[in-house]
Amino acid sequence: MEGNSQAYGNAIIRKARITANAQLYGDAHVSGGLVGSNAKVYGNARLVYAFLFGNARVYGNACVESTGGLGYSSIEIDENAEVYGNARVMGSTKIRGNARVFGTVPVIDTTAIVIEGDTQISDHTPSECETTTSTT
Repeated sequence: MEGNSQAYGNAIIRKARITANAQLYGDAHVSGGLVGSNAKVYGNARLVYAFLFGNARVYGNACVESTGGLGYSSIEIDENAEVYGNARVMGSTKIRGNARVFGTVPVIDTTAIVIEGDTQISDHTPSECETTTSTT
C-alpha cells in the first residue's frame, strides 16, 4: 500500500500494488496487478493480474482476470470505466473512457479487445419506454 491508498472491511490483497488514492473495501479481492490513481475495487469484486487506474471502478460480483498474467496481454481498465454486476472480463481487454461492462455479460477473448468511449456492454434489453421518444 502506497500513498493515501486504503483497504478496509474484508478486502484481500495478494502480490498486488495499491497506490495513490486507490481504495479496496467490502469483500474485494485483488491478486497481482496494480490499482492506482482514484480507482476502486469493492463489493465482492475480483481483480486478478489486471491494471486499474484513473477513476475506474470494479464492483458488485464482477470478476476481471488476465489469462496471460501481467505484461502486454494484461487487462487495463482506465479513466471512468466501470465493470460491475456479474460481468466477467478475461483475456487482454482494454476498457477506457466512460465505457461500462455490466449485467451478466462475459467478455472473454483470445486476442486484444478495446472497449472505449461511451460504450455499454450488457445483457440488459431496453424496454419499450427506453427506446421510444415522445413527440407530443
